[in-house]
Amino acid sequence: LRELPKIYLERGLEDIPEEEFLNIMKSSYATRSVMQLTSYKIKKINQFQKYYKLLIQNMAKKEKIAKEVLLANMVERSAQINRYERITGDAVLHITKKVMRDKKQIDLDGLHEMIHRFIEHQILDPDKKLSKKQSKLNKKGTKKQENSLKTMLKIVKDCREGI
Repeated sequence: LRELPKIYLERGLEDIPEEEFLNIMKSSYATRSVMQLTSYKIKKINQFQKYYKLLIQNMAKKEKIAKEVLLANMVERSAQINRYERITGDAVLHITKKVMRDKKQIDLDGLHEMIHRFIEHQILDPDKKLSKKQSKLNKKGTKKQENSLKTMLKIVKDCREGI
């Protein structure tokens, strides 16, 4: 549902047809039977949309901003919080194996720096912004560190559908 604020922003908070809504929220693991649109699912989709829009309306009123401004803020935050490159448990396992192999080729300080940069990349809290001085993302490491970090980020991407 990470796309929901964007869709509502583009459509002016108009209701999304039930079948389209079901497709928006389905996971890659959804079976055909799960995707059958039943009267119960239609009822729940309509309830969800009703309360979601009510929440948007009340938050905009409370913050004294237009609903469109609130939705635009939600789109931005959602893009950061729910990005595709967020780490999964599968990725953690593969990355741990990689780090254990690489620790023989990268000194302890370099390993610490590489892991710290990786962690910074995974910070999903849009309110937690590190200053340029605090951030280590812009700092380049050795070629081995850079290659290992790229591999770690690729593992996250490759495992994004995992657990």
